[in-house]
Amino acid sequence: MPSEPRAVHTIPRRDPWTRVLCLAAALTAVAILLNLLEPPLQGTASVSARACGFAVEFAGHVRCEGSVEPTLEDFCGPYRPISVELLRSGDAIEHALCAAVTPRRGSPGWQRMAPDRLAILGAPVNVNEASAAELASLPGIGPVLAARVIEGRPYSKIEDLQRVKGIGRKRFARLRERALVRWSGD
Repeated sequence: MPSEPRAVHTIPRRDPWTRVLCLAAALTAVAILLNLLEPPLQGTASVSARACGFAVEFAGHVRCEGSVEPTLEDFCGPYRPISVELLRSGDAIEHALCAAVTPRRGSPGWQRMAPDRLAILGAPVNVNEASAAELASLPGIGPVLAARVIEGRPYSKIEDLQRVKGIGRKRFARLRERALVRWSGD
């Protein structure tokens, strides 16, 4: 018995413009996912997952400032509040803080970045002030060592961390790059 001819399914050919539009849409989606299409603030660049000299999170977006230590006024533009405190690498500030008359570190809208962002960006961590979660973002430090570091406060020099049980020469060498005992200017 002769078999019936099989139906052949072919993929319809698309005109070249449809292919170009599909490719453009795919690339745009990838760029948005990687946070590459975000418009930078004046004089700054947007950051994906890489270390930078001075990282500040402003209104949920991380900005890399190179080695310049910006002030809150640099982010707020013409509606700048009067603040004598400098931003620190790893600070997270909200746009609403620009409306405050005299904002201070620790007030609503001025916190630290999430520990995972601090780690990705290589932002410094002050071992005398950091939370346990922030300390755990340091290389080789987990929750147990973070608790021991907090117990041993204050530290006058970074080498004092070696007196914490569990922080030997190798671990100290790994965390030394990001750990500090005082902020510059303090």
